[in-house]
Amino acid sequence: MTKRILCLHGRGTSGQIFKSQTASFRYKLDPTSTTYTFDFLDAPHQCPPGPDIKLFYSPPYYTFYPFDPVSSHSSITDIRACHAWLDGIFSSREPYDGVMCFSQGCAVISSYLLYRNWERPGEQVPFKWAMFICGGCPLNVLDDLGIDVGKKAWEIDEATRLGLAEKVAALEASLETGEDRWATPASTTGSAKGVLEGLDPDAEVNPRDVCGLDTTKLGDMRITIPTVHVYGGRDPRWPASLQLAYLCDGGVRKVWNHGGGHDVPRGKEVSETLAGLVEWVVGMGEMV
Repeated sequence: MTKRILCLHGRGTSGQIFKSQTASFRYKLDPTSTTYTFDFLDAPHQCPPGPDIKLFYSPPYYTFYPFDPVSSHSSITDIRACHAWLDGIFSSREPYDGVMCFSQGCAVISSYLLYRNWERPGEQVPFKWAMFICGGCPLNVLDDLGIDVGKKAWEIDEATRLGLAEKVAALEASLETGEDRWATPASTTGSAKGVLEGLDPDAEVNPRDVCGLDTTKLGDMRITIPTVHVYGGRDPRWPASLQLAYLCDGGVRKVWNHGGGHDVPRGKEVSETLAGLVEWVVGMGEMV
């Protein structure tokens, strides 16, 4: 049995970089009954390198849509243009069983699914499951879909974006070899400190207040395919990952804190867990 998986990288990286970032856990997948084929695409636009990427990987770097550093968001027009590009991918290639994405790739797929459910409710999507790693859905997408985002959610979003940028800047300035670059918890550093005080990435979640977002108001837009949500408790952007998790059906969802930062972890134990999550969601995709 062969499973085809579409893989979408983060902003300012590439398909080849994402392939390298995921190699450790992909090698842990059990090939006994399933052959996994991973299709690592480059996003359609070239751009500067993403956070800390230039320290480890050579260009070129790509983005799925332009990013406005002033507003900290991309325009709905650009996001929808990316969805059209994605539709072209799905219509021109062999069917995919699932998608695996990181950071901006998560924003692309989650927003694609929400708009599709809004515009074509009940219509089957072109893949059976999704794995989201360290990423969420843009709040301006939810706002455009008529979801009341709320002041608290906007404040957390803005501060955690800045907090991640500050943390990466500190890394690039220090380059202390061998140090855990995510060792300092996000809740005690930089611009994310105030809004994350009192929030715990491992606490029980109230769907009516997922870091300020009421996720109970989605109606038919809720993402119902099986999903996996992986995030790092030391990543200032962990609230976005949890918000996305609760935009999805809890009956076919797994959520896991890998304990690190805004990255794909590569240690032996976490790689084995990630491989197990892939195998779980592949199996769930066959059942629904």
